[in-house]
Amino acid sequence: MSRRFNWTRIAILILAAVVCAAVSNLAAPRERRMAWVGDYSRALEIVSASSAAASIPAAVPTAATGAPAAPENASATRPAAAVTEPPRAAPAAVAAPAGVPARVPAEAAKVAPAPAAAAKTFAPHPDRASVEITTEDAEALFRQGRLFLDARRTSVYTDGHIPGARSFPVWESDIADRVKAFFEEGLEQNAPIVIYCSGGDCEDSHMLAEKLYMVGFNNLLVYKDGFPGWQKRGLSSVKGGKP
Repeated sequence: MSRRFNWTRIAILILAAVVCAAVSNLAAPRERRMAWVGDYSRALEIVSASSAAASIPAAVPTAATGAPAAPENASATRPAAAVTEPPRAAPAAVAAPAGVPARVPAEAAKVAPAPAAAAKTFAPHPDRASVEITTEDAEALFRQGRLFLDARRTSVYTDGHIPGARSFPVWESDIADRVKAFFEEGLEQNAPIVIYCSGGDCEDSHMLAEKLYMVGFNNLLVYKDGFPGWQKRGLSSVKGGKP
């Protein structure tokens, strides 16, 4: 009796599931609705492999590869033709009205030679007393007519110095008066000033830079190779002169 009751329950559940599936299929949209048994008109038709391959449309380059996509109604068996794009000519400069420079095409601008490097500049450095420079820097500043200060003793200065350099012997007793008088000249305190001594281990130029920095000069450049480096480079020098 119990086994018969179980089979009856199973049959009822199967029937309920079939009814629910049929109702759900009828309520589904047309494009999602499943066909009933017997509605597959081509279910028993056998299609050969060659016919199936012929029905597959040939691959056509799309816009992603730089060629236009094939229209939707194109023939599926039509072979795709090779698409070649003619080389593009470089655009010419656009003519401009008189007095206005012609516009340079973007392609030409990419290969245009870069402008020459700008001359090295020495910005003020109020956070530190001095910055060391090389012989090349000193020579460039000399050609610009910048002020040079010689921190060596007077006797050494008269034996030979950079042309135009002023004597500022940092170890002589009147150095404080020289610094004070220099400040009172009203020179531009952010303009480059080159200070040198005997190079190597000589610290006279750094000491003079400290003194001038304390009275407000902010662009003091210590020529680290000093007068020996200047002579080694074969640059001009003079003897004597007002200390």
